[in-house]
Amino acid sequence: METRYHDLEVKRRARARNVKIFRKLTGLNSIPKSHEYWTLCASQPQNGKSASEIVQLVKNGFLVPDQFHGVDRNKQLIQQNRKWHHKAHWHAGEWSEVIRDHHFNPAMVYLDTISFINTMSTADLVSNTMPLCPPNTVMIVNAMMNDPRSRKKFDYRDLIELICKSMGSFELKKWRRDIPGFEYNATGYTHMMSLVFVKDNK
Repeated sequence: METRYHDLEVKRRARARNVKIFRKLTGLNSIPKSHEYWTLCASQPQNGKSASEIVQLVKNGFLVPDQFHGVDRNKQLIQQNRKWHHKAHWHAGEWSEVIRDHHFNPAMVYLDTISFINTMSTADLVSNTMPLCPPNTVMIVNAMMNDPRSRKKFDYRDLIELICKSMGSFELKKWRRDIPGFEYNATGYTHMMSLVFVKDNK
């Protein structure tokens, strides 16, 4: 049976923690009316044991459906999400291309990946997003800290180094990186880490 990640209690707790971090950093209870929430969305059913991302965030007053922008390369998945939540915005395609080609004005970005934290693909995802974010954007990057098929463990600091190599330090200097992230066990064998970045108001 396919794992329903949106239904995992650990994912619900991680999303709740993201909201708490945003509120603490910005002093705002919700996404401002003039801004948006962008995420790598996967499947977003209307119902479930723990509820999907959009359902959870709307329910706790963090945003309204029209502020939610979900991106996934799976066109059929996007079409289904659109049927479930027609007031939200759903984009089929590669993340970096979608945010470049559409209006992109986030207050918060959630890059919830299933990539290793020390890979160039993760660094490219972050470095392609950072320059397009307006000031005061909170970005949370979620990635794997270990390879569950082996004993390999990774260091989150490798991601920072790769981002610098990918786009240079000029853009990275605009972002606060001293905010504590958090780790959690996703499926028993997979350890995830969420890194928090905030773009300075400059």
